[in-house]
Amino acid sequence: MKCEPFDKNITATQLARAYVARQKLCTLLEPKEAILSGTIFPELVSIYK
Repeated sequence: MKCEPFDKNITATQLARAYVARQKLCTLLEPKEAILSGTIFPELVSIYK
């Protein structure tokens, strides 16, 4: 098998696709809670820790 540069092997391959769901960002967290959560938008607070 002949070795080829990596860029030749994957030029037509899709490596990843991002999906971002539409969200309503209507309310804001209090500053202390926002710092602890890492975001000021409560809709973006992850339930997974």
